Amino acid sequence: MRWLADVFGTRRMIEAKVATPGTFLEGVELQGDESDARQLLLRIETHLGLPRGKIPIEVIADERLPGAAGHYDREKNPIIRVRRSLVGDLLPLTSTLVHEVMHDMLLGPGHLSGLEADHEPTTDLAMVFFGLGVFAANGTVRSESTRTGNWESWSIGRYGYLPSRAFGYALALFAAWRNEVNPDWAKHLRLDAATTFRLGRKHLRSQDDCLFHPLRDVPRCDTWSVEKVVQELHSGGPVYRFAALQRMIESSQGENWPPSALAPLLRSRDEDIASAAASAAVRVPNIDDELTRELIGALYHRAMPVRIAAATVLGQLSMKLMDAREELLRLVADPDSELAAAAATAIGSFGPADGSQAKPLLQAHRRAMVGGLHHLEQAAIVALSKIHSDPRDALLKYYGQFDEEFVAWALESYGEYVVSG
Repeated sequence: MRWLADVFGTRRMIEAKVATPGTFLEGVELQGDESDARQLLLRIETHLGLPRGKIPIEVIADERLPGAAGHYDREKNPIIRVRRSLVGDLLPLTSTLVHEVMHDMLLGPGHLSGLEADHEPTTDLAMVFFGLGVFAANGTVRSESTRTGNWESWSIGRYGYLPSRAFGYALALFAAWRNEVNPDWAKHLRLDAATTFRLGRKHLRSQDDCLFHPLRDVPRCDTWSVEKVVQELHSGGPVYRFAALQRMIESSQGENWPPSALAPLLRSRDEDIASAAASAAVRVPNIDDELTRELIGALYHRAMPVRIAAATVLGQLSMKLMDAREELLRLVADPDSELAAAAATAIGSFGPADGSQAKPLLQAHRRAMVGGLHHLEQAAIVALSKIHSDPRDALLKYYGQFDEEFVAWALESYGEYVVSG
């Protein structure tokens, strides 16, 4: 939200008209075809003060947008495409169109490139910033039921990139900046977003743990000194700690970060803090024994994202932390294939090893081929090629104990992921 305010100005947010389903969608007559999307897009453009008809729209078959409700294409002339199954379903269609229009407002003028890791969540937050946050919060979940004869089915799916609770807190910030105590639009929020909205309002009134507060001028975290970052890591609230960790992650190699600032955070029950602490470890120039122990310990954190982050970082720090190899080899057999793949990739970073370390990778490779786990299959075979002097021979000997079909599969996998690269 702060970045959006820096780009567009806080006044744009303060003066934004807030759209709610009752008023914004009043008079919409659904035809069940592409005209539904066109009339909604015109309303969104009018609400935002954009030229009507500025962005062409196309409704396409769902198969052409696998895993997405909509898409903004700017390769030649900008165009918005949405799934045909959304036509006739007002709320998901409206929230999808708003999200795609936000893409046009952010990508079109070059405020974002589309390559940023957080460009989709930022696009979601832009919906809040420009007064369309109720649609953003209420459009994160879509449920539908169908009846055929005596059979009734029901399904639910998630839309967007941020959950409703994140929109609830963003809307609390939005209301605080506009000096709105009990805004009428808040009664239109779905329950999970409304709950976080109320808690967010209470938090903003009682605490200083906020980087974008209307009553406090907080320096941008990318300007914080090493001393300021270390101070916040030791004693700051969750928001400030997370911001300090991000400052470390995005820092240059020349800054001297002390390992003692990170070690305790790897044990945090807050998985966002612990994951960020693991990722920040690559910026510490001198890894000490305590930080090494905590990174290895994070491989067994209760939260899977932390375990994956720790495995990834241990691979990046491989030449400094050779002791971690044995722990990573154990994790290659973990039931979670994402963690197993991260561990395999990390093992490959350690370089050549004796033949005994090939077996866990070969076992993971076979498990991945049988289970169709392509990410783990690739990670295991690539790691094997990095640690073994003759990976093809290792494959032939291991898979030779099974039938010939397994041997053929293994050699095909080797050719695809290692030989062809």
